[in-house]
Amino acid sequence: LSKLLAPFTPFIAEELWQNLVRSIDAEAPESVHLASWPSPQPLPGNVVLTPMPAKLTLTTYAPTVTIGLVDQALNAETQLVKRVCSLGRAARAKAGIKVRQPVAEVWFRPRNAEELTAILRNTDLILEELNGKALKAITDVAAVGEVVVKPNLPVLGPKFGAKLGAIRANLAKLPGHEVEDALRRNGSVELAEAGVTLERDDLLQPEFVARAGYAAASESGYTVAITTTLTPELEDEGLARELVRRLQDMRREAGFALADRITVWYSGGGDLARVMRSHGAYIRAETLSTELLEGAPPADASAAEHDLEGVAVNLAVRRNG
Repeated sequence: LSKLLAPFTPFIAEELWQNLVRSIDAEAPESVHLASWPSPQPLPGNVVLTPMPAKLTLTTYAPTVTIGLVDQALNAETQLVKRVCSLGRAARAKAGIKVRQPVAEVWFRPRNAEELTAILRNTDLILEELNGKALKAITDVAAVGEVVVKPNLPVLGPKFGAKLGAIRANLAKLPGHEVEDALRRNGSVELAEAGVTLERDDLLQPEFVARAGYAAASESGYTVAITTTLTPELEDEGLARELVRRLQDMRREAGFALADRITVWYSGGGDLARVMRSHGAYIRAETLSTELLEGAPPADASAAEHDLEGVAVNLAVRRNG
């Protein structure tokens, strides 16, 4: 650990090295910065540690430590969560909803039961990344949209000739998500009525079309959708988050230290006063503000005018003391 920390926290890593390595291994390099990084060992399996007793002593706890093992299951789960978050951000972009604006629901469509369990295990992380209030699985695709699979006519025409009309008619009758699942499992889909089997290249990339009130993004059989209807409460929370960002920027521009307490003055139309009251505790905590005062600021405060969703808002900050 001290070797891996060395480039990022050199002094702490050196302290660890001297206390925990050099103190018991005289042959170790004189400094952690003279040691080589450990080599990765991507072996199968996971590290299993002896359970830690309730009362820890050096004599009672002897963990079995194997350095370098890669947890392949955890790697796959992390990649899955990253994919869900990436698709969720793409869905937000389609809907034109800013990242700081909370949404009521995030819907996801996994490819199997194992992925469903893995995603639900990371609910808090996904909702934090996508700024959502609830995470739900798409058990019925029709609830949020439909998968549309279209024939690749430049390929199908020369390949099947006179059967093309029957193929298009048969394909249109099949639920798009069933065609997509068949392509993913088998690499092909059978059209019984047309008497043909279509390969992956015979069809265009399946596309998920969201219903009204949703925005969705799909990739490789995964779909993530968000609800696009914003309640007044969600809009107020989004405005509060935006106010926090603007005030944080003003703190930096004014040269305040990270721990400085400040006083905030505000004025403007729209929902500003209501949001300052309803989300005042959150805004004060995030910006280290002791007071949020409505009205004109004193002359020695740092002031600026901001445009929040087309509404002119005046904000001012001053360091306390």
